Amino acid sequence: MKLTFYNIYNNFKDYSRLTNVLELSSQIPLLEAKLIVKNQKIFKSNFLYVGTTSFIVKNKIKFEPCHVLLIDDLKENFPMECVEGCSYVILEGSCDLFQVFNQISEIFTENNLLNNIKNSTSLSSIAETASQLLDNPVVIIDSSYRVLANSETSKISDKYWVENIKKGYCSYDFIAYVRNMESIKTSLNNAFPFQVICAKSPVERWVSKIFVGGKLVGYIVVLLCESPMEASNKNILPSVSNAISKYLEKTSNNLSLENTDYKNFFMDLLDNNISDEKALNEKFKSYNIALKSKFLIIALNIDNYDSTNNIPNYLSYELNKLFHKKIHIYYENYVVILYDYDNDPFISLEHLQQLESFALENHIFLGISNSFNNLLLCKNHFNEAVNAIKLGKNLNKLNTINYYKSFQFYDFLYNSSKLMEIDSFLHPSLKTLKAFDAENNTELYKTLYIYLTNNQNAVFTAKQLFVHRNTIKYRLDKIAELAHIDFKNEEEIFHIYFSYKCFMNKSLTFHKHN
Repeated sequence: MKLTFYNIYNNFKDYSRLTNVLELSSQIPLLEAKLIVKNQKIFKSNFLYVGTTSFIVKNKIKFEPCHVLLIDDLKENFPMECVEGCSYVILEGSCDLFQVFNQISEIFTENNLLNNIKNSTSLSSIAETASQLLDNPVVIIDSSYRVLANSETSKISDKYWVENIKKGYCSYDFIAYVRNMESIKTSLNNAFPFQVICAKSPVERWVSKIFVGGKLVGYIVVLLCESPMEASNKNILPSVSNAISKYLEKTSNNLSLENTDYKNFFMDLLDNNISDEKALNEKFKSYNIALKSKFLIIALNIDNYDSTNNIPNYLSYELNKLFHKKIHIYYENYVVILYDYDNDPFISLEHLQQLESFALENHIFLGISNSFNNLLLCKNHFNEAVNAIKLGKNLNKLNTINYYKSFQFYDFLYNSSKLMEIDSFLHPSLKTLKAFDAENNTELYKTLYIYLTNNQNAVFTAKQLFVHRNTIKYRLDKIAELAHIDFKNEEEIFHIYFSYKCFMNKSLTFHKHN
């Protein structure tokens, strides 16, 4: 924001006796205010010089063309030729020089802080700078009441906002309460600040709305924990809101401002901001989200994607078409999709062919995680999807579409020295079979292990389990149906058998230490 002499004039016009604002003054940015000193002969056009008329006359100071603010404390008339060619404001003699100079200094400080906000590289720095500017704590939230950034929490005495910041989002009850407040309902659809008084908290709040492209995307909340809201700060708040809007406009990609509730929810999952089932259920209520029973994470590496010859928002459009009603965001250098489904296979052959064609045409590589049903494990499965791409590349086996289960054993080998949880590397079919056995009192898990130890010989397996070989055939068909195992795929069979050994070794180690 450019601070000019015209801004100074507007702040003091009610106390001025004489003014002369040259047209050029509206274009020259002022850098600093200076008190006029004895024997001063050099005056710069981008400085504001402050003093008294008596001091000017007594020291016979003659100005060069510049910007001047004087307090007229002379008993006789001030010789106007002293300020000839200058833009000036001459205030009434009752004004105090030091109070005026301090007020001018505050104007420069506020302007500098606003410029700092506009040049900030993060929302956190914007919140902290805005807090200094407004002399109170500041919280920036999005339209779904997710906390995006905040100033130093030690200065916040409002217990409700301390809790909101700690959780990273406002609770369902809090949102419901706020949405029903009259001040929120009647607030104008612009950035002009409005007061919010909550019966549950003694801390007064002032709020300004944040818009991007004419769409409401969030709020800046000023908590009056330290000082009252000055009239000047009310005028500053829309400028802060506008600076945040410009920051969001620059940094938000085309995928992030649509379907905001779902995207914030997904981001929270990936950031591990949802700690347990209770918090997860609260999120579902808060965001009014409905998802299916099974999930995959799909990561898209778009490093080689070239948008030069495509129409604007092409990638977003195609993703919406290919993954209809699926949540997708840009996260840690990947486009990440939360793919929810109910029935296997998760994608039809026709849809898979469309996806392969799109990826091949646009030089995009996809990684697909193992299936899961616990959303709190989203970050783990995001890592699976990413590792499917990375391992495929490292092993010279990179395909357009890369399934983590095809590289899971290699991931285990690469990470075995890191003492990671062995469960995350076991073939997913074992988890499926164990769960089915637990629910149906069957022995599919054991049957598959004995079948593999017998080199896939059904007759030997039946003898070892003391059942008819037709029973083994039935069980193997059921295993293939549930776990989608290709018994002719040597690498997959090795991975499954190795997973059994790992699990047995883990159990043995556990018993040795307990």
